Amino acid sequence: MYKRLKLIVPIVQVLAVLVLLWAKHWESLTIYQTYVAPTERIIRAVNIPLVFAWYPILWLLEHASPYLSPEGGAPLILGIIVFGLILVLSIALFWYFVVTEIELRKQGKSLLKFPDWFRELAVAVGLFGFGIGAIVCAITDQQSRLWMHFGGINFGIALVILPPLILLVWAVVLIGISIHDFIGFLRIAAGPAKQ
Repeated sequence: MYKRLKLIVPIVQVLAVLVLLWAKHWESLTIYQTYVAPTERIIRAVNIPLVFAWYPILWLLEHASPYLSPEGGAPLILGIIVFGLILVLSIALFWYFVVTEIELRKQGKSLLKFPDWFRELAVAVGLFGFGIGAIVCAITDQQSRLWMHFGGINFGIALVILPPLILLVWAVVLIGISIHDFIGFLRIAAGPAKQ
């Protein structure tokens, strides 16, 4: 089962992002507000760990873009294509990793286990931080949804609730894994001292 999921889940995620990027080029504001913007929020919520990982790079690119010359020609186009391929590849690899990690966790193993305490602690703290970040995103997303709802953009109730709910699920999963791994780390660290 996991063998197929390792292929299907990354492909579905990549296709969803590619369709979203294609749909963002629609000229109609109504279509964008009705279909594209809500879908983008859902895809962003589903991929929130990747959003956190890519955010610093995207922030730098956004702030550097006014300084890039539109007459950049082939090097600029090549750079955009390479960046897009790296982004799509990272989505596929992330979801392959997620399915693999689920499979290994069911067997009592993990890709996130390391022999030294520093990396083990860094992973636990990082997962905890991502979980807290997902909670913050869920709260701010819900506030912006309510603001848009009362500001005249009417989303269905499912689209108001679904992205924050997905973010909260990610938060529970990431914080739960970090606490579980941290407790395991403490047991291992305390083990040699008792002997």
